[in-house]
Amino acid sequence: MTEQYYKSVQCFIDQYDNYTLNRTPSGPKVEENMPDTMGMKTAFKAYKRREIINGVPELKLPSLEMFDNDQLFFLSFANLCETRDSKAIEEELPMHSIGPLRSIGAFSNNQDFAETFSCPLGSPMNPKKKCNIWKI
Repeated sequence: MTEQYYKSVQCFIDQYDNYTLNRTPSGPKVEENMPDTMGMKTAFKAYKRREIINGVPELKLPSLEMFDNDQLFFLSFANLCETRDSKAIEEELPMHSIGPLRSIGAFSNNQDFAETFSCPLGSPMNPKKKCNIWKI
């Protein structure tokens, strides 16, 4: 089990090291990048279970009517990862991936995201190899 965990960790490190936006080694940030992916997956599964129990809300957000509820879920996650300014980025860079990488990494490891946005298999947002710590 420990060996499999380290393989999973290395998958995340390799993935983030290959992003062109990444300017610093991913190794120290892996403890932040893995929870982004796994937390978003868990939250989406909980959100879908809640929809089954309570039904799908029919209200639409003004100016966002073109997005369905699942798409809005993922957009809200991307908004949480948004960076504030260049000074904040420089301060966080040694310990955290920049906001766009946090979103891209978490989304590209998520099959639900790929299905929600119809990302073709093998595309940057739906790679054949996805990094996971556990199956959800």
